[in-house]
Formats: sequence, C-alpha cells, structure tokens
Amino acid sequence: ECIDWLEVDDRFPESAAASMAPLLGALPRGTRLAVLAMSDRVALAARDELARWPGIERRALVGFDDGSSAADCGLTTVRQDARRKGRLAVRALLDGLRPGPLPVELIVRDT
Repeated sequence: ECIDWLEVDDRFPESAAASMAPLLGALPRGTRLAVLAMSDRVALAARDELARWPGIERRALVGFDDGSSAADCGLTTVRQDARRKGRLAVRALLDGLRPGPLPVELIVRDT
C-alpha cells in the first residue's frame, strides 16, 4: 500500500497532471488508484490525466466543493454547507470564536 501527498496549486488546476506524472512510472500494472483532490477543479484536471494512464485496474476520484461542474461531469465530491462555513469564518475572524468541524456529505456520482 502506498499513500502519496501531492501539492497542487488550486489557482492552476492543470498542474495536477504534472504533479501526478512521476507516479505513473512507479505504479505496477493492475494498480488500484484513488485520488482525493481538495477541490473539484483539481479533481477534474486529475481526471483528464488519469484517463491516459494504462494498466490502472480501478480508479476512484473524489473532489471537494460540489460545484456545478462536478455535477455536470459526474464527479464524486464532498459537499459542505458553504454559507455556514462562511458565517463561521466571519465569526472566527471578528469574534475569535473557534468553530467545531462542519458536517460533510459524500455525493457519489460516476467517479
């Protein structure tokens, strides 16, 4: 089992392909691969790269945000209540409150 952490700049989601490229040569045929991206934009860029990888037995791809592009492309994603997250962030900044964790929901689609 191998777990890697790859840094990808969300401002340049297409950099996901370059970050993932070194992994391709290291993965034996028949590898099962799961990618969890910290945004839907990065996940969609990674999806395009993964589609070109031969020999991967099974792929799972999950983004984060549940933007409209995720639904349009069938991307599995993690959803949080963005309004609540924003309100809690403002309270944290203005009042110094430390909010607890926000609930998340896994939205299972095609990936």
